Amino acid sequence: MFTFLCYLEGSDPEKYHGPLVGAGYLPESRAPLCPQAWAMLDYGWWTQLAPHFSEAFEERGDRARERSRDRLIAEMKALGKKLDELRSRQ
Repeated sequence: MFTFLCYLEGSDPEKYHGPLVGAGYLPESRAPLCPQAWAMLDYGWWTQLAPHFSEAFEERGDRARERSRDRLIAEMKALGKKLDELRSRQ
């Protein structure tokens, strides 16, 4: 259940942080890692779907996959900083 909630929180932290983390459904210690988890899931999903895009959807699907790839790269870079921050709190 935490994995599903993490994906949801990671998809839009500003929208879901309060209802999920603030309400205690998702541990505060896990929340900083959720945007990266969502980015991996999102990019993986678009990558798996790409061979099945119709001609009419191909351009739109490729743009969505590229955006998800860019977000994954950004989240991977941010992960190191987030881990350092979490370690410094301990």
